[in-house]
Amino acid sequence: MLPFDRTITINRKDTTRKMMKKRIVALLLAGLMSAAALTSCRVQNKNPGGTEPENSTPTQTTTPTNPYQPPVETWQDVDKKVYTFQEVKLRQQATNTGAALASIPKETELHCIKQSQSWYYVEYEDQQGYISKASVTEANILGTDMVAVEGGSKVMYVNTETLNIRLYPSDNNNFSDKMGSYKFNDEVTVLATNGKWARIQYSEDKIYYVSWTYLSETKGEDPNDLTKYEGLFNDVEGEPTMYVDNVSQVKLRKAPNTSSSEILALSKGDSVTVLKEGIVDDKEWKYVVVRVEPKKPGDGVTYERGYISADCLSYTNGEMSLEDLLKLYPMFTATEATTMYVLLDSSITIRSNPVFPEEGEDNSLSNPQSTAESIKSLKVLANGELDGVKWFLVESTKKDGETEKIIRGFVGGKALEYLTSDPNGKKTVTIEELLLKYPEFEKLETPVTVKTVSEANCYGTPETTKDPLKKLDADTQVTLVAKEEGNFVTWAVIQDSQGALYFVHFDRLSQAQ
Repeated sequence: MLPFDRTITINRKDTTRKMMKKRIVALLLAGLMSAAALTSCRVQNKNPGGTEPENSTPTQTTTPTNPYQPPVETWQDVDKKVYTFQEVKLRQQATNTGAALASIPKETELHCIKQSQSWYYVEYEDQQGYISKASVTEANILGTDMVAVEGGSKVMYVNTETLNIRLYPSDNNNFSDKMGSYKFNDEVTVLATNGKWARIQYSEDKIYYVSWTYLSETKGEDPNDLTKYEGLFNDVEGEPTMYVDNVSQVKLRKAPNTSSSEILALSKGDSVTVLKEGIVDDKEWKYVVVRVEPKKPGDGVTYERGYISADCLSYTNGEMSLEDLLKLYPMFTATEATTMYVLLDSSITIRSNPVFPEEGEDNSLSNPQSTAESIKSLKVLANGELDGVKWFLVESTKKDGETEKIIRGFVGGKALEYLTSDPNGKKTVTIEELLLKYPEFEKLETPVTVKTVSEANCYGTPETTKDPLKKLDADTQVTLVAKEEGNFVTWAVIQDSQGALYFVHFDRLSQAQ
């Protein structure tokens, strides 16, 4: 029994193993067939069930429309040439994102037939399109309007101190690089000109342009030759200090003429010591010495001598004393110093001399301005009249870095209307203007000096419904200038030490006792 039973058991195990292998193989084959079917459906655009989708839409293709847009009717019709000074795109539309039709090289001449504020509509080769105005110019930078000089070339001479050499015949630095410069009396070989510019042979293989205005057929006299100025200049007593004024910058020159070579440039406010002065061709010049500070540590101070036009110099930079200013301007009379204020939200100009500058000149020393946060004050030291204009000689403070310095100068003309004696920066009126507004007050024939018997409020009108403009302590000296008419006086008009007019209660004044 045992052997038989064992044999049966072994056979059953073998049969079970064989059946399991068959099942595994069958499952693998089924999986592979399913994957293949899905792949086939996707490739054929079919649903998993193998039928066509109900809403299948075939793919459609469209042909893009031509984006070119012709100029609108509002564009201006023109017929002119423009020139590229850099590479520029010819576009289908008047926009920087428009498709490019072509790339136009720099230094190309184009025919423009229409234009807007920012674009040209041009012809280029066999196409028409748009170019940005920012990349072209109407100036003939190619010099195609030049006419050859007789004989093809001729030598001319520079008749100015410095003559710039340009890549194109234009002084606009945006498209005309400076290639160098000539000096006075340098020889220049001219090939052609249009009356404004000259085409020149700069070297064997380089052709540039210079301004035609500064070329001459013959050499000029040496502008630095000082022999012809002998006897025209006299020593200046005391060798006074003067300051660059009326201009932002002026050149110190080797000789008293504008063609002379530049020694150095001086800026507004720089000081010079005047050694001589003289008249050349009806123009006053100063021969001066200038202290030149070292440019780097270890260098010493140097001094340069030369000539400066007198109309670019002033005797003060704002620091001259009142006494010296009155010597220079005897038409001014010193007065008791009076404090004045610049009106709120106004500014005035303090000048180095009592003269209004011409266009392009500047003799301002300071421009004090009052705001609600800061009332600017100045002192009137003297007054005078020059050419029918009333002027004040004033003293004020000016910020100089972290510190303040005192300056003295002149305020005149309409600027005087922006000064007030009211410390609050408000416009004040004369006693005559005040009495016109308040006819119930009468002006005293002779103003009377009085004192306040107690603290007194000062008002802008004869009423107490508004806050006082300021308060006066007891025993403050003021001037009584007007009071109410009649036997019963409530209000009086006083003038304080700064010249401002106020209404105060009459019984606060010693005159009322």
